[in-house]
Formats: sequence, structure tokens, C-alpha cells
Amino acid sequence: MFSAGQKIGHYVIVRHIADGGTSEVYAVTDGAQTFALKIIKELHRENAALQARFLNEAVSLESLNIEGVVRVFGNGDFQSRPYFVMEYLPTSLADRLTGPVPPSSIIPIIETLARVLATLHQRGFVHRDIKPHNVLFTEDGQLRLVDFSHAKHPQDDDAVIPHSTETGTFLGTRDYAAPEQFYNAKGVDGRADVYALGLVLFEALSGRRPFADLAAADLARQRLTRRAPRLSSFVARLPAELVNLTACMLDGEPRKRPTAHELAERLAELPMQSRHNHWREALRLIPLMLFALSLQPWRRPSLDDFDSALDHWPLQKAMIVLKDAEVPHPSRELYARQVQKRADLALAQGQLSVAAQLYEEAHGLFKALDDRRRQSSCANMWGDVLLHQGDAARALSRYQESLQHHQVLSVKHKNRGDEFPLTSYRIGLLQIEQGNWASAREQLVLAKDADPQPLLLSRITERIAALPGEHNAAAEARESLRQAEQAVRADRTNKKALFVRLRAQLRLAALSNDSEQQKEALARAYALWQREPEQGQWAHDLLEMLLECIHRLPRQADLIGRATEVLREMERLSQWRGDVHIKRWQAEIVALTLPPNGVLGE
Repeated sequence: MFSAGQKIGHYVIVRHIADGGTSEVYAVTDGAQTFALKIIKELHRENAALQARFLNEAVSLESLNIEGVVRVFGNGDFQSRPYFVMEYLPTSLADRLTGPVPPSSIIPIIETLARVLATLHQRGFVHRDIKPHNVLFTEDGQLRLVDFSHAKHPQDDDAVIPHSTETGTFLGTRDYAAPEQFYNAKGVDGRADVYALGLVLFEALSGRRPFADLAAADLARQRLTRRAPRLSSFVARLPAELVNLTACMLDGEPRKRPTAHELAERLAELPMQSRHNHWREALRLIPLMLFALSLQPWRRPSLDDFDSALDHWPLQKAMIVLKDAEVPHPSRELYARQVQKRADLALAQGQLSVAAQLYEEAHGLFKALDDRRRQSSCANMWGDVLLHQGDAARALSRYQESLQHHQVLSVKHKNRGDEFPLTSYRIGLLQIEQGNWASAREQLVLAKDADPQPLLLSRITERIAALPGEHNAAAEARESLRQAEQAVRADRTNKKALFVRLRAQLRLAALSNDSEQQKEALARAYALWQREPEQGQWAHDLLEMLLECIHRLPRQADLIGRATEVLREMERLSQWRGDVHIKRWQAEIVALTLPPNGVLGE
């Protein structure tokens, strides 16, 4: 495996991207631009058949010139190892499939892939390895189909260097293979790609594959002998046309599946409400809330509805819910709650000064109402904003006030109040910022012992695992990941849960010194942020994760580039102005920036 800084031809290795069965892929630079370089593995240097297939992939891709297929810019040989250079594509469809997605997000992608495949099939190619990891996106969001290493060529005899696939040989990825591919990969036609595309569509809409978690032999047997389950058994309220089309794509008999061209046409003909009805998507994302709204369309959304929208929906939709939930002449209590929710929205957007003013106002209103629980909640959130603004002393004062309220709540209600673990967790974070590791651990353990919900429990445990000198760090990280997985399973559309799981994955990978898993977790977090950069909380979390990895994995030009991109987008959106962490991270990025000529420094 090559290291960062090594040269292949006139390209400099930036980082390792992926590792396949026969080849490796690296991000490389020529000093002006970033590319992806695919090179056959060292152990296959003498394998003539694999080298022939690799060269055919390179030449085929270079000559295809099909919109939607990865672009190849050249090929070469490095110490008897062939390679080719192609577009650098930073994210994959797999990065986007962290849970069920709405039809309007996935149908355009499947339709585009169907049209790309229709052109390939017309020219005599069968891809034979359609899967989310082989569907990549350019920085401006254009789709590219990659990895033709398993592709069936029009005529093997006419290939640049002859190669063959023996009858009975399996080629592809078992989780996304058509039934006929298991016993005769050589004889499949384009409908095998359509079946694989059906599996991708099923997974995107339901959050799982139809034949999941099976061993290879069981997977082949189930795929060959059983009909795939219908989407309607996994996802409620999907349009019947879409459910029926997916079932046709997954028919066990190839002749009963649509061709790629027919599939594209049928997807294009789906009723508009099946493709773009956002209320239908919302029903699937937040069933309880919107089921009530659908039964009672005249009901005004509540502030509790806004809390759910903030966790699950894009900010623009959450803003609409909050606006609809506010009433023109509220009671004193309702007005105080409305101010608090406006503060929550401002903080989610990264608008610090606005959030600080609103939390201070809501805090005073709840104090006047003697509502200690909500006063405590506002004190906590106000303390968070103060901590971001660098006023640790006032932040601690707000947290301590919250703890005092917990003592009163404990006596009145025979519990410590819902906010207790949150407050101890926040004090622990404050102690971490000040380098007081023992005090931080004490507060975090207090928060953990209060037995909060899995989402917060995962965050607490991950922070304990990150403490310097933590003797049981790896076990804590594994526990954090287990708790995060539990939170995601309970609510697969909760955006906070998705980010908390990524932080837990990153922590465990860091403690295991697994640089590839660290970069994989970062890639997924980056893909989530790219979907909605307006989410200021995501941007802050992502930047913190990036900086931690940059310090742990030195000379990572791609990580530095992504951190710079996030900072620029924050600046454009006026996010986190006056945040002490952002100022510190910005200074660190400037110090780490590569020189203008693009050559990696020491």
C-alpha cells in the first residue's frame, strides 16, 4: 500500500480511498487538481488474467464517453502494475443511505442510473456490480457509475486484451446480485443490473435490504428460491405504483423484469405526488405527528410538533411548523415557551447572539412564572451559548443554577428532574475545555449513572472514552456505539442520532488506530452536512470531528480541504459568529494549509 507523499508517475498520493479484491484506489494530485487513481494490487502483479480484466476496464471506461459513467483521463504502468486515473468523486450513495429516505430523494437517482444502464446495455455491456458504493457523486452533485472491474463486455474476443468469465463463476457483490448471477455470471444480461437496482431502491426506501444479515450460502439459496418481500410490508404509505414497480424489478425470473430503458420510462411516468409530495414524505418520517395532522388538517401544529420537526426535518420545514404553532395572543406561559423555541431554532442555525438574547428572555419569563423545570432547561441552553462565546464563568453559573433546581425537583417529585444528566454532562464538557480531566470524568460519570435515554447516554460514554488516560476507553467506545445504534434503531430519521452514531464510530476507530474507519465515519458525516449546510449544529460537530482527525492523521490534504470548505460555508451563512471553538479551529486550519503549489509538506 502506498503512503501519502509517494509518487506514481507524475501524481502524488494524498490518501488511500478504497481497497477492492484486485485493486487499490488513491486520491492523488498533480499539483493543480485532485484525481482518483486505481492501481492493481502488488500481489496480482504476475496474474495475467486479472491484469487483462483491469486493462479492459481502463480502456473501456476511457472510450465509453457516457454521461453518468466515471470519466477516465489516462492510464499507465508503475513497476509492472497497471493503473488508470479518473475523476475524484468525494461521496457515494452509500454515504446517503444512513436510514430510510423519501421517494423524492431516491427516485431521480434510480431513474438516472436506469438511463445510464440502458445506454450501457445497448452497447453490449452489463455492469454486474450495481451497489450504493459504486454510485458516486461529483462535488456539484452529478451522479457517476464506477467500478467496471466485474463488467461483462460486448464481445470478449474483441476486447483489447482477451479475458473470460467461466460459466459457473460468481462475479459481483453477493448482497446486490441477481439470482441468476449466483450460478452463471457469464450468461447474465442487463436485467441482472435491473435486479441490483431494485435492491438499492428497496434499501433506500425501507432502510434495509430484503435478504439482510444472511451468510453467503443462505443468501444465494433465499435469492434463488424465495420471492423478495414487498416494500409495503416494510414501509407504510408508499405509493402503490412504486411498490409494484420495485416488486417487478426484484422478480426472480429475469424475463419478468423491466429492461433498464423500460424502468426509466416507468419511473418518469410515476404520478407527481409519488415523486414530490412532501406531506407524504413527512408522514413516513414522523408518523405519529403527521398522522394526527392528516386526520385533523385544521389542527394548529403545537410547540411539541416543532421539537419533533427540529430533530427530523430540514430547518426550513421546522421554521414553518414553529410559525404555524405560534398564536397571536398567547398566555404568559405559552409566550415564554414560544420564545424558548425561537432560541432553539436560532441555536440549531448557529446564530449565537440571537440565541443568547432569546434564552435570557425565556429564562426570565419562566422564573417569573416559577416554572423551575423550564427555567432549568433555559439555564442549561443559555449556558451552552455562553460557553460557545467563551464566557466559561457565566456558563458554569447557569449550569449550577440548573443543578439547584434539580434538588428542588427531586424533593417535590421524588426524582432529580429530566435535566439532571444533561446538566452534569454540560459541566463535564466545560471541565474538558479547561483541561480538568478528573473533574470532567466525575461529572460525566454522574450524568451516566442518572441513566438517561440512549442518545444522551451514547454522547456521555463517548466523551468518557475520549478522556486522556481513560483506562477502559475502548470498552467505553464500544458501549457508546451500542447505545447510539439503539437510538438509531428506535428512530432512524432522527438527525441527532445519526451524528451521535458517527461520533461513536469515529471514537472507536481512533482508539483502534483504524485510519480507514475514521475516514469512513468522517465521509458519512460530511455527506450528511452536505445535504443541509444550514444545519449549524451539524457544521459545528463535523468541524470538531475533522480537526480531531487532522491532528491524529497528519498530512491529510483531503481532510484539511473539507474543513476549509465547512468554514467557508459557515462564513457564508453567518453561522457561529463569535464562537471560540470556530476561531481556534480556523487558526489551526490556516496553520495547516498546504502551500499554493499543492506539494505536500513535511
